[in-house]
Amino acid sequence: GRFRAEIGLGPKRVARMMRFRHACALAQGEGGAARCGSWAEIAAACAYADQAHLIRDFVELAGEAPGAWARRVALRDPRLARPADLAFG
Repeated sequence: GRFRAEIGLGPKRVARMMRFRHACALAQGEGGAARCGSWAEIAAACAYADQAHLIRDFVELAGEAPGAWARRVALRDPRLARPADLAFG
């Protein structure tokens, strides 16, 4: 409908992308957001049904699992390193 005509994507796709972006922001502590302690907590905070859905979105949208993504991001900025992600190096 109209949403797709204006945006170029359907509303569910846009909502999924926004939820994924929010998960990335929480993992990085962006915008003053406190970093959650685990991927399960991030999934819950971003309204994912469960951690498996968050992982599936990371694989599809970022091309890698959340832990691999976090390690790659930490290489750019070590302040973003999450101890649990670096432990399995």
